[in-house]
Amino acid sequence: MSTLRQSGNLRDKSMSMSLTRMTDQGGRDTISYLRQNLVLKDRFLFFRRFKQCFTGSEAVDAIIKFHGCSRERAVKLGSNLLAQRLILHVNNKYVLATIQCLLDAYFAFL
Repeated sequence: MSTLRQSGNLRDKSMSMSLTRMTDQGGRDTISYLRQNLVLKDRFLFFRRFKQCFTGSEAVDAIIKFHGCSRERAVKLGSNLLAQRLILHVNNKYVLATIQCLLDAYFAFL
């Protein structure tokens, strides 16, 4: 424990564990909430149509509302949902998302 604290990784480790716990316990609840509250619609990008999808920023806003957490934490939770394949990028392009691609991209439920 003191080694983790000295290396500065204790905060990262505890954040990772709490996000994992949040996703394990609330991931399915979060997905259910997102399914009920996000507006799924057809969207166009470069003359290509994507059916029944949502934007990352819409999902982050819904996660904030559901969990009552900060935007940074909601983005991390959204990235965890993406990494666990509970949501998918419409082109399967992003598996581990950066903040900007998570907010700007289109996603769909599995």
